[in-house]
Amino acid sequence: YIWLCYHLNDLSQLQLLLYSYLKLPEYDSQTLAYVINAFVYNYDVEFSLTLFHSIVDMKKPLNESFLASTITSFTKVDALFDKTLDLLHYWINSSNCEIPYPKTIAFLLKQHYRFGTKSEITKMENLAEEYGYNNNFLVQMVKNQAQISNRDFNHKKTITAEDVKNMLAIRNSISHSKYA
Repeated sequence: YIWLCYHLNDLSQLQLLLYSYLKLPEYDSQTLAYVINAFVYNYDVEFSLTLFHSIVDMKKPLNESFLASTITSFTKVDALFDKTLDLLHYWINSSNCEIPYPKTIAFLLKQHYRFGTKSEITKMENLAEEYGYNNNFLVQMVKNQAQISNRDFNHKKTITAEDVKNMLAIRNSISHSKYA
């Protein structure tokens, strides 16, 4: 029913169903994502953020896909960068939440390169390192793109031989990966 309410954009019924759903012993991350995203896509970001905090605070195990979906929806509606940061920090400081996957960290790192301060970027790079994701091809590609973008202030960027070498090294590192 939650899925149906989401697609029918019936937020009042969705909210009622959510209260019943939260009484269950376990949560499905996809179902929670539908609920949060329904409110986000109706531009009720503040309520969605509060709801996200409440769900995390219930201390039931949460799958990383819930975080990834919520961050993506916040970004799609152009929510403030600080709101996305809040989601991440709340998630990683909760013991019941699965650690973010490399894809989510790469996405967040890209957002940090676009909107973050130098200290925020450094913290995000350190988080990627802490999780052991520095050698992940997605994280490497984001870092490489940021390096090229920040090289000069010209709108049109010049790709150097070193850039091509870095891209080929990343490509070659994933050539036998089933995840690439």
